[in-house]
Amino acid sequence: MTLAAKEFNPIFKLEKRFSNFRGGLEELMALSFSAEQALTMGDTDPRRADDPEEAAIIALALNAAFDRPTGNGVGWGQCKISITAFGVDYTTTGGLRFGWDIYPATPPDDDFWTFHIIHPDGVFHPGSTLLASATEKGWKE
Repeated sequence: MTLAAKEFNPIFKLEKRFSNFRGGLEELMALSFSAEQALTMGDTDPRRADDPEEAAIIALALNAAFDRPTGNGVGWGQCKISITAFGVDYTTTGGLRFGWDIYPATPPDDDFWTFHIIHPDGVFHPGSTLLASATEKGWKE
């Protein structure tokens, strides 16, 4: 795809709001094999952790830090992570982006998280099974 063609296709980002982190994480992992794989490559499954957000951040950060698939350095650093106090954005080696933002509230019991998924091409193509599954579960652009 040429740069000019990409300029006419805005990034198509699917999002969904959750009242708790665990619920969002579980749904994200059920929708995307790539997200599930990235989040469970270590020794723990964040879905079963006492603090699933902390476990998810640790798993993704370790993936990015040790993205060294070959002995000669070829293909290193393809996955990426951005972590702030307000959320996480992770890119898999295949280019799928996913993550979450937290929206703190007063009282803290009213906090909510918005999870997102962005297709590697920047736009979901017609017939995408990820798009169909996500929209069926209420994810929106």
